[in-house]
Amino acid sequence: MSSAFGQRRGVDGTIVVGVSGSPASIGALRWAARLGGPVLAVLVFRPVTIAAGPAPAVTMASGEYAGLLADIVRAEGLTSVVRAVVAEGAPGEKLVEMTGQAAMLVLGQPARHGPGLSSPDSVAAHCARHASCPVLIVPAARDLGAIDPRAMVRIGRG
Repeated sequence: MSSAFGQRRGVDGTIVVGVSGSPASIGALRWAARLGGPVLAVLVFRPVTIAAGPAPAVTMASGEYAGLLADIVRAEGLTSVVRAVVAEGAPGEKLVEMTGQAAMLVLGQPARHGPGLSSPDSVAAHCARHASCPVLIVPAARDLGAIDPRAMVRIGRG
């Protein structure tokens, strides 16, 4: 299947997907893979230090996040169509950086929110305001076939 999203001038056809590990973000990854064309799964993290009583504090390293993302891609059977990248920083800002020549940014919408942007300061809202490509929000659903394309919210440029 070929993607028609690379038709805009200066676009390389890549579909960037923000993956957090949530069911909604995994659904967005599946949806993007079905569109065809190159898919870049991006997991953005902020360093987290876990203090466990008298034991030394443990900071989760980028390699652990990379392992988590690789496990998600593998579990979904998408290793042949998805390239995975882990980045450290603020999720909205990093996702916008990754969309430089992308055809589209796809994000999952958690089930607790209705269609659209959950709040003005959400990652999706930040991406919609600053991404140089269209932003597609995929609603959470257990079965991709259950997602009505009319429920998609496309925001941003393009």
